[in-house]
Amino acid sequence: GWGAGVVVTGMYLHEAPAYTVNIAAEIENGTVVADPTSAVAGEKVTLTATPAEGYTLASVSVTGVHEDLAVEVTDGKFTMPADDVTVNATFEKTPYSIEYALGMQNGTVTGPVSATADEKVTLTVTPAEGYELETLKVTCAVSGNEINYDVTDYSFTMPAEGVYVIATFQKKPVYIEKPMAASYEDCCRSNRISQETGVPCFVAYYRRYL
Repeated sequence: GWGAGVVVTGMYLHEAPAYTVNIAAEIENGTVVADPTSAVAGEKVTLTATPAEGYTLASVSVTGVHEDLAVEVTDGKFTMPADDVTVNATFEKTPYSIEYALGMQNGTVTGPVSATADEKVTLTVTPAEGYELETLKVTCAVSGNEINYDVTDYSFTMPAEGVYVIATFQKKPVYIEKPMAASYEDCCRSNRISQETGVPCFVAYYRRYL
């Protein structure tokens, strides 16, 4: 039997409940993985986001399922609350840079500084007074090779890489209706001025049949 004056005490240990980390099914253009996939309250959970090609992570959120509680996420990690949670994320198309050549003379080209792949980009070309656009190129360098992209009506389709825009401008030509001048000497003078200034000079020519 038990001796007099003996007190028996007992201690019952309860295992802390684990809560589930759910990944939202509607996530598009990328994936998110949680480690661990279940955790007790106060435990750290690490999220790894993997964008699809051409996309980047825009935002990630963690919300309590029952308490509708927003859980703070820092550097891809959060502290598990005493509730199941749902992880959501959004991925957006990766923007690529558009650089403009420095020192373009006798005119300017402006436009957006970035765009996503397949986006239509429109450039604004402004020649200086007395000049007109000569060439407009949109290029990029891949493995040391220059690739040129089609430009139509000052617009092009953005590739999945950064591009470089450069333009050249030329003096507007002079168009003269026939006759070119009243005398041979005046004609020679016009030709000489054209050569000295670099401004092309064109004279209309009409061929008539009798």
